[in-house]
Amino acid sequence: MANTYTSDGVECTKEDVCGVPRKPTRSLLDFFFTPKRDLEADALILNRVQLVGPVPNTPPPRTGTELLFNKPTPTLIYVVRRLGCPFCRAPILKMMQSHRRKLEKKNVNIIMITSQPNCWEEFLYTSGFEDFCNVTILLDEGETLKKELFNARKWKAWWLLKPTVLAALVGGLGVKGDSGDITSKTDYLGGEIVIQGDKVVFVRPESSDFAHAKVSILMKHLAL
Repeated sequence: MANTYTSDGVECTKEDVCGVPRKPTRSLLDFFFTPKRDLEADALILNRVQLVGPVPNTPPPRTGTELLFNKPTPTLIYVVRRLGCPFCRAPILKMMQSHRRKLEKKNVNIIMITSQPNCWEEFLYTSGFEDFCNVTILLDEGETLKKELFNARKWKAWWLLKPTVLAALVGGLGVKGDSGDITSKTDYLGGEIVIQGDKVVFVRPESSDFAHAKVSILMKHLAL
């Protein structure tokens, strides 16, 4: 049985990367090799990040405190490497296809954070957001979240040769991509974040095979 971790009372496996493990179930291997998140430190970064939007508007930057926290319903954030990336679109589309009704019923706030607005209209349509009202795209022009929250990890071209990535490409992601938005601001990997009120309850970085948090894990932390 997998070890269980807790974050604000929500149990999860070590795959969730969501908080401090319960000491009674923590093995020596877990101590050295299981990734942990300091969610309070993550919250500090998210509170002070300067964000512009919602796209296509470009008002003066506001802080994450103003735009991300203290909403009456849960907030699901996707930090997206680039809006034209099929690997970035695929997990979002999967979420929308499987749980759109529940997300709408519970009025979940879905926020996309990226570094540039290129392809934003196509992104919304391709990712399943047509007629979905509660979605916002914000710009982190300084890439603060990718650099500080997700450790400034750049993707490498050779990753495309990994078996897991090739399998996804050969099998078809089922998502149309657009390479026209590739710039110097599309190198850093993103990830997923869940906020409940004024607390960050989940953070998961994108992996080196472009894998993202499972839909079931995100739904659990959204308490849906």
